[in-house]
Amino acid sequence: MDKVFVGESEYSAVSNLGMLEDHFEQIIYQHAHQLYPGYYVVPFAPLVESLHGANQPDIALVSRNLDYWYVVEAEMAHHSLNGHVLPQVRTFAHANYATRQVIEALQSGLPKVDQRDLIRLVRDVHPEVLVIVYGSASDWREPLLGVPSLLHEIRLFRPLQGPPVLYMDGPTLRQPSLLAFSCVHRIEMASLLFLDGTMGDTIPKRIEIEVEEAIIQAEVLDQDHLTVLRSPAFRDLAPGQYQLIQSESGSFNLGKI
Repeated sequence: MDKVFVGESEYSAVSNLGMLEDHFEQIIYQHAHQLYPGYYVVPFAPLVESLHGANQPDIALVSRNLDYWYVVEAEMAHHSLNGHVLPQVRTFAHANYATRQVIEALQSGLPKVDQRDLIRLVRDVHPEVLVIVYGSASDWREPLLGVPSLLHEIRLFRPLQGPPVLYMDGPTLRQPSLLAFSCVHRIEMASLLFLDGTMGDTIPKRIEIEVEEAIIQAEVLDQDHLTVLRSPAFRDLAPGQYQLIQSESGSFNLGKI
């Protein structure tokens, strides 16, 4: 598929032969919100070991509520599957991730996440392996499944005028559960709501919160390992413990515990 048509506009595929792997990784980061909603997409290159050898992955996908993660190998379709890709992927699929180097690598990419949560994730959840390849590589899918590993194929298509569009083919990743936070409202700081932990970089700086059928706007203030929400409407809340839950639409619901 070297050309696609959208309406009367023609789009031509950008060849993988003229693209470096580092450039491809930057494309993944730039389109992370579109490609992998619900996940942090961060550089991740610790040396990991298994009986198949030692290698460094490229990227980690970590669910925003820290309950699941993927180790990613970014590849180009012209690379050798048997000679280059499969040996690395076998290492990643069977590697030991409960190491200080892995924790430090995740912390480097997610500096606002409490290290205790990352330790818990690595200890309790062995990551799946995802190969993200630039170009057409459908013949890779079955051999990778046998490792096991998933495959996403990505291509850029450029129109005669205007910005390129991104195309991805591959299985749907595990959907992260909805975000939920415990929080407290204090009478002496009535316009603030203190969350137990941080909401992370993927949450907008302003969010909508439904409180007893009313919709209020709140500002998100991230501090060290802590998120504070600010809104004049919080002055009407009774002091005490609350739970903030993200809905499927992306808005939040606040209820008293």
